[in-house]
Amino acid sequence: MRQGPDTGGAAAPPETGAAGGGPAELPGSEVLPLAGPGGPMRLFLARPPGPPPPQGYALVLALDAAFTFGTLREAALLQSGGAAESGVAKVLVAALGYPTPDWQDMARRETDLTGPEAPPAAGRAATLTFLEHEVLPRIAARAPLDARRRMLLGHSFGGYFALRALADRPGLFSHVVASSPSVWVDPGAVSAGIAGLAAPGPGPVRVLVSVGDEEEAGVALARSGPAPDPARLARLRARHMVPRAREAAAALAARPGIDAAFHLFEAAGHGSVVAPMIARALRLLAGPPGD
Repeated sequence: MRQGPDTGGAAAPPETGAAGGGPAELPGSEVLPLAGPGGPMRLFLARPPGPPPPQGYALVLALDAAFTFGTLREAALLQSGGAAESGVAKVLVAALGYPTPDWQDMARRETDLTGPEAPPAAGRAATLTFLEHEVLPRIAARAPLDARRRMLLGHSFGGYFALRALADRPGLFSHVVASSPSVWVDPGAVSAGIAGLAAPGPGPVRVLVSVGDEEEAGVALARSGPAPDPARLARLRARHMVPRAREAAAALAARPGIDAAFHLFEAAGHGSVVAPMIARALRLLAGPPGD
């Protein structure tokens, strides 16, 4: 889906001419302009065909539209299309991105998901307030939602944000997925947040913490094929992605009101882990509601 610079809505109309063709559109999808804490943002939405279920749509709110929106949309449609077999409810997919051609702004993303803790300045705390008071109400105004199935999903910096958001607003989401979380940004803050996590009530929050096995330097080196470049190996050795993700999941599982699981994806690195993680996240969302 490609939106025009000023449309703020559906994809730009196709170009016409002798060559024909134009930008592709994703049926059932739209993009809305938002005024984020650090500047303009975009909210990408995709709803399944047909009427909403009586209880409302399950919701996945992803923090990484550039990495996850298209795959989430397709996986949700494919899995819920055979709901009788898959058990996946109708899912409304929402994802935050930026007003750039590829929906990314890496500098802003880092600030928005990991940055300063003092609102109203842009940063992690301001983004969480923005999600609670601006983004979620905006989504709810456009489609009926099932409050028992509301998932926050983040990858990398987004995974770090998801863990911190769970600690700060334990009842805001019924399901939380922290994929390859960048715990290395502030391991102490993640640990302290989990240790102080209050029981969300009334039902448990279901949490998935996942990571690819090739995010461990030793595993990446042992795989066949070209050796990882030295800079990547140095990052893997410094960041301890796998043990820190595993430790976060174990600490969460020990907290009251949290149903947490850890999953290590085999033969997956920091990028290739996204697709299998999404499939597993949708299965989690399809499980029994918390209350």
